[in-house]
Amino acid sequence: MIGSLIKVPMHDGSRMFAALPGTLSLRALARHLAQIPGIVINDAAFTASDDWMKLELAGWRFAVNGQFGDFWFFALDPATPDDVMHAIVKHAESALRLNLAHEIKDQRLRALAAAVGGLLAFGISNLFTWGRQSPLLLVLIFAAGVVLGDQAADLYRMRRRALAEASDRT
Repeated sequence: MIGSLIKVPMHDGSRMFAALPGTLSLRALARHLAQIPGIVINDAAFTASDDWMKLELAGWRFAVNGQFGDFWFFALDPATPDDVMHAIVKHAESALRLNLAHEIKDQRLRALAAAVGGLLAFGISNLFTWGRQSPLLLVLIFAAGVVLGDQAADLYRMRRRALAEASDRT
C-alpha cells in the first residue's frame, strides 16, 4: 500500500485510508507519529485482543487500530483531505519500513530453527532401532522436529518483543 491511500467507508461514517504491516508495537508507532509537527495523540488503549490510538492533526481526527498483525488507519471524518492522511501514512511507513528488516531477520531465524529442529529429531530417531524401521515414522518425527523448532523460535521472538516493549514503557 506504500504511497497510496485506500478508501473503505465504515458503518460509523469513518473512512479506512491505510493498512500497514504492524512491524512495531502501537506504543512505538505512537512515539514515532508524535514527531509530526502539530499532531496530538489524544488516547491510546492496549488490550489483549487489539490496540487503539486516537490522534488529531490539522483539526482532523484519526484512529489507528492494531489488528491481526497490521495497523489500520481511519479518518473519523470522510471529508478529511488526502494530503493530511498522506502525511500520517508517509511518516508511519518510514518507521514500519525500517522495522521490516527486523521482521525478515525473525523469519530467517524461524526457518533456521525449524530446519535444525527437524534434522535434530531425525538424527536422534536414527540412533534407535525403532527409528529406522519405518520411513513414515522418520518423516513424522522430522515434521514434529520442524514444528517444535519453529515454536521455539517463535517463543524466543515473543520473549524478545516483550522485553523491548517493557523497556519502551520505562
